[in-house]
Amino acid sequence: EWKFNRERLIAMREMLGLNQEKFAERIGTVKQHISLWETGETIPNVRTLIRICNEFNVEPKYFFTPNEHNSDALSEVA
Repeated sequence: EWKFNRERLIAMREMLGLNQEKFAERIGTVKQHISLWETGETIPNVRTLIRICNEFNVEPKYFFTPNEHNSDALSEVA
């Protein structure tokens, strides 16, 4: 099982020096969505995840980590 790594999203957004509102504008969404993703209440849909990855120049798998009970699963994807 994989989970969305909200800490990576927060760190990357902050590296760009953007608040949630400015980041939302850059990826074509609203601040409320950014807040929900960063608090772990929801995750971005596929289309939005691709826009996020394009902003950060990373692959989608960067934002997903295996659940703790499945820590060796990452090597299976790489």
